[in-house]
Amino acid sequence: MEKDRQKNANDGPALDEAEKLSVGKERKLQGFWRAIIIISGLIVISLGINQVFDLRFFVEYHLYNFTLYYIMLGLLLSGSFLRYPLRSNLTEPWASRFFGVDVGLFLLTVVMFAYFAWHGMEIIVKGWSFSAPPDAKIMAVIAWFLILESIRRIFGTVLFSVIAVISFYPLFAAHMPGFLEGIEQSFVVTATFHILSPQSAVGLLLRTYVEIVLGFVLFGIVVAETGGGVFFLDLALSMVGRMRGGTAKVAVIASALFGSINGQPIVNVLTTGVVTIPAMKKAGFAPHIAGAIEACASTAGTFTPPIMGISAFIMASFLNVPYSTVAIAAAIPAFLYYFGLYIQIDGYAVKHGLGGQKKEDIPSFLQTLKTGWIYLPGAAVLIYYLFWERMIGVSAIAGSACILALAQIPKKSRFTWPKFLQFMENATGTLIDLIVVIAGVGMLVGVFSLTGIGVSFARELMNFSHGNLTLLLILSAVAGLIMGMGMTLLAVYIFLAVVLAPALIVAGIQPLSAHMFCLYVGMLSYITPPIAMAAFPAAVLARASAMKVGLSACRLAGAEYLLPFLFVLDPGLLLIGKPSAILLSFVTTMFGIFIIGTSLEGYMQGLGKLWPGTGRGSLAGYKYYSYALRAILVCAGVLLGLPWLSVKAIGLAITVAVLLPMVARKISGRLKEPGAAAAG
Repeated sequence: MEKDRQKNANDGPALDEAEKLSVGKERKLQGFWRAIIIISGLIVISLGINQVFDLRFFVEYHLYNFTLYYIMLGLLLSGSFLRYPLRSNLTEPWASRFFGVDVGLFLLTVVMFAYFAWHGMEIIVKGWSFSAPPDAKIMAVIAWFLILESIRRIFGTVLFSVIAVISFYPLFAAHMPGFLEGIEQSFVVTATFHILSPQSAVGLLLRTYVEIVLGFVLFGIVVAETGGGVFFLDLALSMVGRMRGGTAKVAVIASALFGSINGQPIVNVLTTGVVTIPAMKKAGFAPHIAGAIEACASTAGTFTPPIMGISAFIMASFLNVPYSTVAIAAAIPAFLYYFGLYIQIDGYAVKHGLGGQKKEDIPSFLQTLKTGWIYLPGAAVLIYYLFWERMIGVSAIAGSACILALAQIPKKSRFTWPKFLQFMENATGTLIDLIVVIAGVGMLVGVFSLTGIGVSFARELMNFSHGNLTLLLILSAVAGLIMGMGMTLLAVYIFLAVVLAPALIVAGIQPLSAHMFCLYVGMLSYITPPIAMAAFPAAVLARASAMKVGLSACRLAGAEYLLPFLFVLDPGLLLIGKPSAILLSFVTTMFGIFIIGTSLEGYMQGLGKLWPGTGRGSLAGYKYYSYALRAILVCAGVLLGLPWLSVKAIGLAITVAVLLPMVARKISGRLKEPGAAAAG
């Protein structure tokens, strides 16, 4: 496994198999054009640092916010046409000819956004979103189409189609039926609103990107480029590697740690999965199970404090609360998610006799901390500014600077000039991808504001559910899973936050709980077939069927599908309320997740397989009545997680009644635990 970890450190996610997974195939830039991309990234990062720390790079002149936003969007959007070709499979001479077209689009984008930046203050003060000069209107139309084309190149046709159709929605909103009907707008008004108003592409989301997201993107890239992926893998391996099913538990912990930093499920799968999936297969896990475990573990990184993902910072902006409020609220649900996954992995390992790693393959915990010490001060700086000083933008940049400085001490993480250039190219590429999707999703938010359909959708959803909160939550969850198919997690959350969250809030759910519900449901779409975007890269790395990986991920995350309903109904799980109520909610829900996980897997720690059988009257090693009793236990686990004491008591009584005979037989020695394995 050491060899695999070193290979991951050298190659990162840019492995051959992982490259096949990108929707948009990047063009390998050299010479002058590579320098343009790197310089653009340096300018953007410098402007971001200037904005966060108010350094006044321009002496007396302080860039007006919208001027800054247009500069950053222009620099990065233009770079997307150089990095991503019109089509990824073009061959010569067409590749060279179309590169000339891409250079033309690059120059056009730079010129247009330079014009917007020059008139940044005038655009807002004079209300150009509704009364722009003719030349600005023409450029707004072109910029609109350039953003859509960039989305198509980078993220493929699914996200492009969704954003394109909705961005054009104001043109035909008045002709739509029922709750989809909105205020109709002309083509030119729609274009100018998208590009020249503070409520669409250049709005709240872009402001959050500039002031907060940019720093955390930089932090994640710094950690990855200095070998953080290997450090997290070794740290997880040293903690749980020797336990039964240790390689799978390593995947869970490593993915939680690394996923908390990058917050992107697919990137997480490609970063940690290239090591953990082959290791799980080698340890005896079926390929589709190995892929499913990695997909589940990587997906929840975006919900895992302290950093979570970009969506959490957008949520804090939507709610107008400190980011620490969001991160603290996510702590218990994130723990319960990984706890349920851990329980099922442990049961699977025992049933199939899968032990842990050999002692000689396990790195020392203290040695791992010693070799990865450079990340500890950086993490401490980040957490200090994030939670104590509550300076979100400063925290990520200060943490990045600390790690970068300390990384120059050990030889293996020290930056050479070529390594620095590669770091800047990778950082700029990530910034390009994110600003393009943020601009696109910003147009979705703009459409809801321009047409008013966000309010009507929430109202009609309430009417359809007849005020029944349970039905409203189920409808919202189904809608969220469907909307999340094929979209980036950031796009999913923002779409749900604009469309579904208002309906949940009107129904009496606290705003924080409603937005957490939207983020969690959007996250689950990544492991929910038929799309299950996190399952596809995991399936490629596991050499298994993507559908089998997705279905297995659903089963492994069976208990986790209930969590959003539980923490909406019981705010104590979001650390809202009295300490005693929070403690009771946590303990009973944790026990409920344990019961659900063991019932789904058919194995309970201490009791062994739940009602095993052989020969006639059995299926897959279980008595037929075992499935009925396990289904009853699943229902009991659900009752334990609900907020009402009487319901919890019923769930506990059912659990005791079902398990008591088996416990009695175990105690009497008449039932022997099969599949003895190393304790874990």
